[in-house]
Amino acid sequence: MLKRWRYFTRLGYSGVLLWLACVTLTYAQAKLCYNQHFFDLELAVTKEQKTKGLMFRNTLGLNKGMLFVYDKPQFITMWMKNTGISLDILWLDQAFKILYIVKNTQPYSDAIIHSPIKARYVLEIQAGLSETLDLEVGKKFKARDIR
Repeated sequence: MLKRWRYFTRLGYSGVLLWLACVTLTYAQAKLCYNQHFFDLELAVTKEQKTKGLMFRNTLGLNKGMLFVYDKPQFITMWMKNTGISLDILWLDQAFKILYIVKNTQPYSDAIIHSPIKARYVLEIQAGLSETLDLEVGKKFKARDIR
């Protein structure tokens, strides 16, 4: 797989996107809970997992999402490149408290989405769920199987 990765990176940015579209990455699983709503999450921990994120997907269940995990709090940027579903994106601190929210992102957008606050985690869930579940800055999730 490393040889294929090197080939695609020589093609430049387009090659990297082509590689991401072709490769199947395996994600660790975890749960996050808010009140009585449980999210079954895929964890994006490696550089490749964070780069691919939810790209090339056209559906995301109500109880599904992706959690991007970082070693320490930092400014984290996201985008919707090659992502065919609208998302709510939440930046969380080390205690899983919501620091910042961007709702109803535009699918396939190249616009950079960022938080003005350093975060340890970024949670992507189906668009509209933060409104439905009354998720707001300052509220906290309970985590399972996440370090």
